[in-house]
Parts: sequence; C-alpha cells; structure tokens
Amino acid sequence: DAAVACRTAISLGMETSDNYLSMGVALQELGQADDAIAAYQRAIDLAPDCADAWSNLGVVLLEQTLHDKAINAFRRAAALNPSHPHAFANLSIALHERGDDEQAAQCFEQAVRLNPDD
Repeated sequence: DAAVACRTAISLGMETSDNYLSMGVALQELGQADDAIAAYQRAIDLAPDCADAWSNLGVVLLEQTLHDKAINAFRRAAALNPSHPHAFANLSIALHERGDDEQAAQCFEQAVRLNPDD
C-alpha cells in the first residue's frame, strides 16, 4: 500500500517532505490519525513553508476535535498560500465548530472567492 511504499522510500534515505506528506495522506485514509499527524509534522519539520502539509495536518486535527490546533494549522496554511481555498474552507468549519461563526463566515466567503465552483 501507499504508506508502506512511503516508509520504504524514507528508510532508503529518501527522507523528503513530499514522502512524509504522501505517507500522511495514506495513513489518514487508513484511519491512523496519530501516525498521520506524526507524518505531517515531519513533513513540516522538513519544509515549514509547505501549505499542503499544514492544511492536511489541520484536517486530521479537526477530525480529532482538536479545534484550536486545527485552526492554527489552517491559519498557517492560509498564510503560506493565500490562494489555498481548502485551507480557508476547513478553517471556516473549525471556527464554526468552535463557535466563532463570524470569523467562520469570513473564511467561508474567502474560500468561495478563491474557488467559486467547489
């Protein structure tokens, strides 16, 4: 499977942010949240400016109802890539679930502006 392939690549010395990002996606799809979080965090350690790693980390944290941590991750993703509609859409969800509907609406509007067809 994809997680095994990524682990193999990493063990062979290809310790890249992209490999950890891919491993995080695979682990997340398998429902292995803790391992996915660790993979995304390692991807971020290797490439702190990777908006996708921050955004994906936020999704797993949100699924674990760790709203404040998810919000921080989505905000970081949005700051790194202000054209990242999923970061804004997911930030909107996290803010809404935390009860901050005004900020959630602003983020949702930004997500729609960035990707009106989604």
